[in-house]
Amino acid sequence: WRESTALWGSLGEAYLLNRLGRLPIDLTDLRHHPRCPRGGDRLHALVALMRDAVSNQPTGIHRTYLNPDGSGKADIVPAKMMLGRAAGSVVKLTPNEDVTIGLGLSEGIEDGLAIINSGWRPVWACLSAGGMASFPVLKGIEALTVFCDADSPGRKAAAAVVQRWRDAGLEAVIAEPPAGVK
Repeated sequence: WRESTALWGSLGEAYLLNRLGRLPIDLTDLRHHPRCPRGGDRLHALVALMRDAVSNQPTGIHRTYLNPDGSGKADIVPAKMMLGRAAGSVVKLTPNEDVTIGLGLSEGIEDGLAIINSGWRPVWACLSAGGMASFPVLKGIEALTVFCDADSPGRKAAAAVVQRWRDAGLEAVIAEPPAGVK
């Protein structure tokens, strides 16, 4: 994280713009690393700071390795990797101070940014179906909207977190992707 640079003007920005068309201006927890380690290689990467969902303390980084021109994810498996503690961690695409009574969750960073681009905020990315399924009930948040992925693990994860929030007496809903979206 300390070796990464600002997102703006980087291949990380080019990748996200290629995927999304535009970006919110307050993406302080997304950066670019021009030579991010991956085994013995050094590749361009979009680097996201993972934070504890409750304490906001940094817990690690999420890396999306990129093509040398930023046109897409690198053609390697896996192209996305986490380093640090993933359990209980999220990428806060919207800062804490913007989260008041409601919150939206997505699995992926790019999906979360697309949701923000549609005019919906605040949004945090859980980084995996498992991360979404175990997302904790947070004090002070009265309503949760879960933007689930269109696959079986995504739907199961969304159902699990929504049920936990409802069991706590809070409002929680699932927003399904439009029909035909994968």
